[in-house]
Amino acid sequence: MLTKPDCGWTNVSLGDDLYRASYLTDIPLDCANSMLSALKYDIPFCVSFDAEGWGFVIVCSPYVYYDTQIIIYKNTTDVESYNLTFEDFVKELYKDLYDNLDDWVLWDTCGDDESNQENDFRKCEMVDKLKQIKKLIDSKYNEKGDI
Repeated sequence: MLTKPDCGWTNVSLGDDLYRASYLTDIPLDCANSMLSALKYDIPFCVSFDAEGWGFVIVCSPYVYYDTQIIIYKNTTDVESYNLTFEDFVKELYKDLYDNLDDWVLWDTCGDDESNQENDFRKCEMVDKLKQIKKLIDSKYNEKGDI
């Protein structure tokens, strides 16, 4: 779903479609916060992405079984639907954030891996959110914690 970030950009892939998203929004924390709320309160995941000149919103609900939607705002508004369950969506998104955690901490710095207080705080914040998300995923979907 989210590719490894590169100089403030990532690709968001759903089905055969690929969408570019920029650093103008805080993608990793926006996604983690929405995923945490969705899992904790059984509400839809919803995050807006900026593609510099246009944008899109991903909506995925635990109540609509096989339907993840992207609302695309360009010259017109279009909606694309994908056959992806909420469970599969949050597991994949969690894995994408977790697997590239250090890159997401520094994702809008073009690889500036210099340790500083702001980066250290951001990493702690992301690690804490990912731990909470993992615990909720395991309690809802995985008896064995297999992600």
